[in-house]
Amino acid sequence: MRVVFRAPVRSAASITAALLALHAAPAPAISPQTLTDPVGDNCRDYTRLGNQCGPDITQVVFSAPGEGNLHADITYASLPVDVGVPQLAEYVELGIYPPGATTPHLFGIPATYRVAQTSPGRWTLQSISAGFQVVGPVTATVRPLGIELAVPLATLGDPSTHRYAVNAGSAGETIPEHPDLAPNTGLFDLAADAPAPTPTTTEGTTAVAPAIKALSGIPAKQRGNAVAGRLDITVGGDLTIEALVPAAKSKLKSIGKIIKRGLKAGTVSFRLPLPASVRKKLAGRKTQVTLRISLKPASGKAITQTRKVSLTVPR
Repeated sequence: MRVVFRAPVRSAASITAALLALHAAPAPAISPQTLTDPVGDNCRDYTRLGNQCGPDITQVVFSAPGEGNLHADITYASLPVDVGVPQLAEYVELGIYPPGATTPHLFGIPATYRVAQTSPGRWTLQSISAGFQVVGPVTATVRPLGIELAVPLATLGDPSTHRYAVNAGSAGETIPEHPDLAPNTGLFDLAADAPAPTPTTTEGTTAVAPAIKALSGIPAKQRGNAVAGRLDITVGGDLTIEALVPAAKSKLKSIGKIIKRGLKAGTVSFRLPLPASVRKKLAGRKTQVTLRISLKPASGKAITQTRKVSLTVPR
């Protein structure tokens, strides 16, 4: 099968709408929410082509860390061969539907969007209702057995007001024709984060809810022998930052950790160096690193956030 790319079309009206959306209120953050998918369900029978298989999805992690994008981090169990052509991690599409949608059909439903590779190395958010009209760029970070899509929320708004389906399969197809569709039936919903507790006043002092914010201060793409960045904490306490990388059976393993104790509320800069053994193993490679960031205030429960970065360790 050959890849079918559709030429992007942008009207003056769509450009104006996109510019107006940039001035809208920021969409609320969405904590990481995981959709799992069975292994081995990535094949189907095609007319005149027989049984063909595409990339086999194991899980999709949706999140919106508050930097203006919806992230869909897709992990595969395998990338098989289809009609003699190796399947690629890029053979994936994200369908975005209105709340009333029930099935992963792109067409015939108003307010439906699609994220896909529309030309080599170029990813876009398209309005299906407007004839595949491009309404914004999408950033894709590809790894050997996965891909993360960062979809701008300037057009979509609150990510919890849509429904989702992810497809991976033979090039040139669209939802719902791909061999592997996650979820296998229906569509996936994202739950909005609960609003922060209202600050209370005790003896003239305002209590601030613990929070880790401004994770966009941690660059998504980094190079070197350490992971660095900055973030904001709303209350003082002990901050633990741990770096994790993919391991066997879709698990994560730690490659380093730092603890900053007795911090005050405000902006915190950090640098997490990699041990020599880890640097040697990852030298010359681009690795997906998950930062697990935990804040333990002087009183109350600890809170945890995650941030994914792509780290290239030099040789």
